[in-house]
Amino acid sequence: MYRLFVFFFFFCISIFPVTYTIATSINKPLDVLDEWNMFIINGINEDITFHVRSKEDDHGNHTLSYNGIYEWQIHETATTYYWSQFWWGSKYQDFYVFDSHHHSNVCLKQGFGTQYCYWLVTPEGFYVSHVNNPFPSRSWALDRTWA
Repeated sequence: MYRLFVFFFFFCISIFPVTYTIATSINKPLDVLDEWNMFIINGINEDITFHVRSKEDDHGNHTLSYNGIYEWQIHETATTYYWSQFWWGSKYQDFYVFDSHHHSNVCLKQGFGTQYCYWLVTPEGFYVSHVNNPFPSRSWALDRTWA
């Protein structure tokens, strides 16, 4: 009986760090960093121009040809946001492509680990999805139209 008690005691001590790590990662506070891979995809048969920036990071102006993809990573905090401006011919639109306070309404968080957010620019407007399925599909939601 004594051996069983000693074995159980050391087993509990050895597994404590694992259970503590799992429990604390499940209940992360908002200011703990999450990593997001962000994508802008041009679904228009012409070039589009856009500018992506945050308060800490300015990605500058970019031009994407049809089916072109622009990608960047975000290490999210409770105050992370990325603002983008888009131009297509005479059309213009600007909005937050990522806002840590509202990303669950735009870029749907999927479980644990690295998250993904895809923006598809079309003649109708701006679609968002957490997966890059062929368009059109149920995973793409129209977030806004051109101004």
